[in-house]
Amino acid sequence: MQQTSPTAPGRDRRGRRYRPGLDGVRALAVAAVVAYHLAPGSLPGGFLGVDVFFVISGYLITGLLVEEWRASGGRGIDLRAFWVRRVRRLYPAVVALLAFLVVLSAIFDRAALAGSRVAIPMALVYQTNWWFIYHHVSYFARFGPPPLLLHLWSLAIEEQYYLLWPPILLALLRWRRRRERVVVFALIGAVASAALMAVAYHSGASLDRVYYGTDTHSEGLLLGSALGLFAPPANLSTRVGDRGRRVMDRAAVVCLAGLGVMMATSGYTDAFTWEGGLALAVVLAAVLTVVAAHPASRTGRWLSVRPLRWLGTRSYSVYLWHWPVIVLTGAQGAFPLPEPAALVVRLGATAVLAEASYRWVERPWRTGAAQRAIRVRLARSVRARRQLIAASGGSLAALVLVAALVPGPAPFSRRTRSLAASEPVTAGSAAVASRSDPYPPGAAARIARLRARLLPSSLLAPPPARHGILAIGDSVLLAAEPALQATFGARITVDAAVGRQVYTGLDRLAEYRAAGRLDTVEALVVDLGSNGVFTRSDLAELETLAAGVPRVVLVNVRVPDPWGRLSNQTIDSVAHRPGYRVVDWWRASEDKALLYPDGVHPDPAGAAVYARMLQAALGPAGR
Repeated sequence: MQQTSPTAPGRDRRGRRYRPGLDGVRALAVAAVVAYHLAPGSLPGGFLGVDVFFVISGYLITGLLVEEWRASGGRGIDLRAFWVRRVRRLYPAVVALLAFLVVLSAIFDRAALAGSRVAIPMALVYQTNWWFIYHHVSYFARFGPPPLLLHLWSLAIEEQYYLLWPPILLALLRWRRRRERVVVFALIGAVASAALMAVAYHSGASLDRVYYGTDTHSEGLLLGSALGLFAPPANLSTRVGDRGRRVMDRAAVVCLAGLGVMMATSGYTDAFTWEGGLALAVVLAAVLTVVAAHPASRTGRWLSVRPLRWLGTRSYSVYLWHWPVIVLTGAQGAFPLPEPAALVVRLGATAVLAEASYRWVERPWRTGAAQRAIRVRLARSVRARRQLIAASGGSLAALVLVAALVPGPAPFSRRTRSLAASEPVTAGSAAVASRSDPYPPGAAARIARLRARLLPSSLLAPPPARHGILAIGDSVLLAAEPALQATFGARITVDAAVGRQVYTGLDRLAEYRAAGRLDTVEALVVDLGSNGVFTRSDLAELETLAAGVPRVVLVNVRVPDPWGRLSNQTIDSVAHRPGYRVVDWWRASEDKALLYPDGVHPDPAGAAVYARMLQAALGPAGR
């Protein structure tokens, strides 16, 4: 999401030709991303705007490196200087964002700060994408408090690319000598990344791994790099005839229209998106990028109108600030706002914060004003130099320490009561209060899966006396817990967590299996699928883990997101299986009087209905 802005008409501050048309493309891309985050249903494929940024970044960065290679007579590229420029360009704005959010959250939303304790240092070293993969933090399938720094996954991929690609490019240029020959390697890399995305998706990998992976999501950066080698910006000539100009402009219109159609119609639930659709969007963005950068195209002039240029030059700041603004002013944020006023406030706040960041953080570092001020300060005395270094290091350390040490509030807790007043399921999981579920599956879960597959509980020992009901679920089950306790008393154990995904719920169930608890329950209740798709493979795993439990009750879901329908298709499919029952909460909750204003969680009246339906379903299993 980098950009180069002019300090004089037609040139940037280093004397390179300025391409204002690219600011227009950036403006359209960031507008699509913001629209998707504000209202996903209005532009279901708006997340593809990030891939447009990837193409532009790969194109410009590689073009600069090629220009430096050529200017040196093929002797080399100053990698250290390149990396210093990248840090100077991108890092100050991220640090300013994090400092602002840490202070604000420490005062007004300690729960959000607690949820970002590890994400903050990960953001400082640009590793958030892999952190989110390892901890199953979903970009798409989420209902609950979204992480404040979720959007920084894309910056992590870009920075990792900036670290790896320049030395690889330098080695390839020294080996092949001519840049045209290196284009093939970049194209092979782009195709390989797109293929890895398709294969990972088709093989059943989590969408988090498919979307966040640097290896599976670098096709845009690599294709942009291939274009930067084949047609670097410095080589684009104005000597193009009328026919060539018409061809370029028509191609740009087709690509722009194609991207618009894809963003309006293709969502993350469509297999086409991951099995080639995103790669197609990258190709369209690549053609649009080259035409917009071409000095002879009319498209570049059309995209250079002042409003688009304003937004494009500030696209990096807009991207950084829009997501925290949305989270903090959302229904579960520190400053919840009613609709439709929320839309106006969010857009206004994003514009003000982005402008402030652009004027007072980004530009001073980009133009060198900040560096000059620091050099003047350092030149005054040794004492002043030490003070500046200590202040900088201390500020950064304080940023991390505040995030790590400020205690969270008494949260919307996960309450877990042990079965028959026995010991906790595992040593680290007893009645923990948290705003989200522990992400990584433990050894107990893996052992339980293997044990359940190889040795069903019915073969290990005579069935013991059964008692008690175990209920595993997310925040919907948690909201109904008081009514369930009133209805079933000590007979039921409710293990629910805000934001719990299906696979983390199954991991939790596997821990109960490993501890031998499922050998004694009379019934198992599962209410998952509100935060992500309940897939057929999830159902198969549930059947394996629940083997030997006399009665299994699944509760279908009501969420305003597209995965709710998909989850219900899976859940409803077990309605006629022996030993299984389905509670049709989706139909019962059509009565909005049973729900809180979010339209998802049962209010006290809804919780009472939920408990009665569950009580009816826990009657004779019918087999």
